[in-house]
Amino acid sequence: FAWAKFSGEAYFGEAKFKEASFFYTTFSELAHFYKATFSGEANFDQATFSGEAYFSGQFNNETKFNYALFEGKEKVIFDIEDLSCISFMNTDLTGVRFNEKARWGLIRTNSRQ
Repeated sequence: FAWAKFSGEAYFGEAKFKEASFFYTTFSELAHFYKATFSGEANFDQATFSGEAYFSGQFNNETKFNYALFEGKEKVIFDIEDLSCISFMNTDLTGVRFNEKARWGLIRTNSRQ
């Protein structure tokens, strides 16, 4: 889907991606990734989300949203708990909403046996 332009709704509900490239993709209205699973690399670098964007499901490997543009920030939701493999380098996340249980890395406890 690299360089694609979605002028209406882009619905990828329950999609299963091995590897996915949305590099430079434009989502004009709704980008819906409800329960989508990304088992390999996913690249959303320099993608533009003009309207609502919803991500839930699972990212299992490196996922990049580097230099992505979220124009409708208050309409962008990452309903994902494990964000440890997602990169948002050089992306303004002000106003983007994350799941209340979202974690950027594994929480390790110091246990003695």
